[in-house]
Amino acid sequence: MAGPAGEMAAGAGGGSRPRTPPAGREQVIDALKAAYVQGRLVQDEFELRVGKVLASYAELDAVTADIPARPAGAPPPQPGARG
Repeated sequence: MAGPAGEMAAGAGGGSRPRTPPAGREQVIDALKAAYVQGRLVQDEFELRVGKVLASYAELDAVTADIPARPAGAPPPQPGARG
């Protein structure tokens, strides 16, 4: 089964570009887990669906992957500054 181990954490590599929040992904995977435990999905179907969830979020992250972390010409963030 595909897993989140291959996913990069937000801000990895020094960037801080927007990422798709994991909350929605976790909620869907939790629903799939419950269906599997209750016998409403067989293992192969569970793994296929979880793989689709992870792939869809990777596609969403790819939509923002090329957006710079800050506008061109903007000064770098100050240490300890919020934002």
